[in-house]
Amino acid sequence: MELKENALLDHLMKKLGLKTNKQLADYFDIQQPVISKIRNRRMKVSNNFILLIHEKTDMPVAEIRKLIARSENER
Repeated sequence: MELKENALLDHLMKKLGLKTNKQLADYFDIQQPVISKIRNRRMKVSNNFILLIHEKTDMPVAEIRKLIARSENER
């Protein structure tokens, strides 16, 4: 069963056509452990990462925050 707290990361992977956390980390030029920590709820999505997502995908910040809120509500 897939956990729902990964809504933002899963949405990004689907939107970008990526299959692994490593591909997602490489796309955003961040270390793969950061993605893992976010997935495992050991790290929150930082404002810097939100801006990076916005800059690289043109996804509105409001939509990113909505996905984060959805993830947090489903924990």
